[in-house]
Amino acid sequence: SNTISIVQKFSINSTLNTIKTTDICIFMIDADAGITKQDKTILNIIRKNNKAFILAINKIDKKSKEELSELKKDLRYFSNITDNAAIIMISAINKENIKKLLYTLSNISYSIYKRYKSSQLTDILNEALDDHPPPMINNRRIKLKFAQQAKSDSLSIIIHGNQTDKLPSSYEKYLKNYFIDKLDLVGIPVKITLSTQKNPFDWMGF
Repeated sequence: SNTISIVQKFSINSTLNTIKTTDICIFMIDADAGITKQDKTILNIIRKNNKAFILAINKIDKKSKEELSELKKDLRYFSNITDNAAIIMISAINKENIKKLLYTLSNISYSIYKRYKSSQLTDILNEALDDHPPPMINNRRIKLKFAQQAKSDSLSIIIHGNQTDKLPSSYEKYLKNYFIDKLDLVGIPVKITLSTQKNPFDWMGF
């Protein structure tokens, strides 16, 4: 596992290359500087590259509990770009919470390479459909039949069904968040791919 720490002083170009070649990013935010525009840009790049990541807020020794609480709130406000990532407050100088950071890193490493059974993913898909059915198109409901994990470095789930090309992006996002929640994923992005292929079991008469 090629894990790297991305520090703000890196140029965007070298940061881009670093993100592309790493498995897990530790994104370091300076508690003194707060969340900068460049931080948001890099977070978006991490997400576009579908990388798992941890947010580490460094230099907490310089801040009061109230200030750190505000900083955490700011990060939660940008939850659309933080993908349910773990936020860990550290002080590199005082070696505070470094063990927690390493423990979280180890958990994420385990989750990234985990293989999920199609039956488990399909059960989660069916729960999601029961909770909030997909919309009707021309008086026909879009049917999502089963889910399977794609063979890839990141967590990619293929959902098979009928009229999947007509599924709104808002519903895709709902499914993605549902899987993140049910699989208890922290800081691990999920890529949803929709397929109109027939169920491979159909010909067997299942």
